[in-house]
Amino acid sequence: MPIDTSERVFEREIEYCLTHLGKKSQRYIKGNPKDFDRALALDGKMLIAFVQDTQPDKWQAIVRRHGAEAAAQSLLHRVGIELDKRGAIDCLRHGIIDIGVEVRLAYWKPGSRMNQSALALYEKNRLSITRQVKYAMNSEHSIDTVLFVNGIPVVTMELKNPIKGQTYQDAIVCNTKKTAVLVRSCCPSRSAPSCISPWIPTRCG
Repeated sequence: MPIDTSERVFEREIEYCLTHLGKKSQRYIKGNPKDFDRALALDGKMLIAFVQDTQPDKWQAIVRRHGAEAAAQSLLHRVGIELDKRGAIDCLRHGIIDIGVEVRLAYWKPGSRMNQSALALYEKNRLSITRQVKYAMNSEHSIDTVLFVNGIPVVTMELKNPIKGQTYQDAIVCNTKKTAVLVRSCCPSRSAPSCISPWIPTRCG
């Protein structure tokens, strides 16, 4: 039987390790590439689920202001605007405001385990991994693997195989081009996710 030397094997291994190994509370969620909003550069389904789960009162306030049918898209649009203006790190740290409603986009690890309510919210952060993310508005090109924190992309991965004569330098060049297109597709002023990251987020510590 011939050995599969494609990058997709590496993708599957990374996905399996992050979604199956380690403590259950620290495992990643397997994302669906169809949930990625190319215009906003977000996994909208994951972000809305996080808000509904951790801030139900804030979600209901947004529904009252925008209406049930428009609430999700209106919130995602606001998040996209804030990401364009402030960048992902600032939005994850400080959240956003949508028509007077303060919404957290992540919960950070509390200083001690004594505050059980803060710890419970921290453990509800949704870390996800999505493979073959189509990012451009005018093509079907895809990024091999993207890591998200509550639907917001923070790491992109371009995988290469040395058997085919490719090195990490080829991955850097390719990924830099793709993330540049991703950023231009949603907003020229938005900073790109980390494409050469020395860390993989485990929790928002």
